Amino acid sequence: MEEKLNFSAVINYSERYAEKITTTFFKETNSISGKQILELSHIKQINLFILRAVFQAWRHEIKKMKSPYFDNENAEVRDALTNYQNVLSRHISISKADFQPMLIKATSQTLFLIMDPYDFYSELLDRKNGSGITLKQLESEIKYIQINRPPLENLVETMKKKICHP
Repeated sequence: MEEKLNFSAVINYSERYAEKITTTFFKETNSISGKQILELSHIKQINLFILRAVFQAWRHEIKKMKSPYFDNENAEVRDALTNYQNVLSRHISISKADFQPMLIKATSQTLFLIMDPYDFYSELLDRKNGSGITLKQLESEIKYIQINRPPLENLVETMKKKICHP
């Protein structure tokens, strides 16, 4: 008989873990930097999922900056935006109130990846509201996944082969 993962227990644990970590970390400071995020938890996967969430939110915000009144494809505009993104990426600063939900989600995602990688990857592949995920998006996910990474790497390699040799 196949056992089902207890989602409420995972969320409950994630909330308690996040409360403990943030209470300790934010006792001395008001914000956390990108470098501090990378070193926050001894479980590197949690740290990587937090950074993934930051960069996903950031990409969403960057898309909203594009205006129909400007030539967003102009080389000078693209270069300026790239430079702006590079500068911002070196100055991540997140408050406790904004950080704690990210830590809860990253912790629960890590637990799901460990205990139920099949469902974790199924959800990842279907996350675009049923429209699927592109090869480029999958490739960018690899850098944020450390635990149970081979299935994703194998999928990316298989997709690349099918694209090159249909």
